[in-house]
Amino acid sequence: MLRTRLVALAAIPCIVAACGGSSSSTTSSSSTTSAAGTGTTAASGSSTSGTSGSSTSAASGSSTSAASATATTTAKLMVATTKFGKAVTDANGKTLYLFKPDTTTKSTCYGTCAVAWPPLLTKGTPTIEGTGLDKSKLGVTKRSDGTLQVTYGGHPLYFFIGDKSKGAITGQNINANGGLWLLVEPNGAADTKA
Repeated sequence: MLRTRLVALAAIPCIVAACGGSSSSTTSSSSTTSAAGTGTTAASGSSTSGTSGSSTSAASGSSTSAASATATTTAKLMVATTKFGKAVTDANGKTLYLFKPDTTTKSTCYGTCAVAWPPLLTKGTPTIEGTGLDKSKLGVTKRSDGTLQVTYGGHPLYFFIGDKSKGAITGQNINANGGLWLLVEPNGAADTKA
């Protein structure tokens, strides 16, 4: 478990370096559409901070646009059973996380943060697939570039770039980009199990 987290953290500086995480400001972008077309994740931005050691320094909350693509489909959420218990995922079973520094429905993850932790974007009102989630906790927030990011339980939702397959959970309890990243329980609370 610790080795998996260290590998995931070790990959972030490489991603940041490739995306302009040097002391000069550059812009890059990345866009992914989920396999079943349930939502779009995208990230781009600039950073004037680099990385040091195994921790990351990011442009979390920078004034540049973090999401550059527009969602082409309506996002769908569902519940999956994981090694940590039940957690919120997209309709493809890709794990979703919340960022503890997001104390409201507004995202604070932009720039290099949104490259490592792409937001779950939607076209229109997201929906719930299956049972176990509370529709009243489902919502959206407008990102600085005008795209809509899905929220659940008052938390903007993100994927982790280190989760390469359905059901992968390599971002749980990682402290990166200025805060802790945690799974989202079906009741909307942060899952603090490590």
